[in-house]
Amino acid sequence: MAEFTFQTQEQKDYQIAQEVYFRERECNAYQKNIETYTAILATLPTDAWPENLVQYSATPVEFIPVNVSLDDIRIISDYQYRDRLNILLRTEHMELNKVTRLKAIAAATLDAMDDTYAAGLVQQVLDNMSTAPVFTPPVS
Repeated sequence: MAEFTFQTQEQKDYQIAQEVYFRERECNAYQKNIETYTAILATLPTDAWPENLVQYSATPVEFIPVNVSLDDIRIISDYQYRDRLNILLRTEHMELNKVTRLKAIAAATLDAMDDTYAAGLVQQVLDNMSTAPVFTPPVS
């Protein structure tokens, strides 16, 4: 018969503090993506697709006829990129909203704990994250 190992309450509490930490990092990453996508979108066209090119709005570049000029290819690329970024931007907002709610639930659980105990858990998480191995890419 298999043995089951159950977590102690302290381990569960530590995981809650960890979750707040990781959800905050996740929120920051979504927010950074939102800022980046918004900045890029500011450099792209904001008007409707040109009538003569709208037929290529969903056409991969390799399937655009060879007689389409390179200037038009660049324009198509800008509009396609804009459309794709708008989709990504909406997704990032949705994910940020979801993660913010998850973080709030974990934070409320942490806030309900004794202040000194909770502060110790948070410090433990921060200490463990500062000593975690960091990937360093090889120098070529």
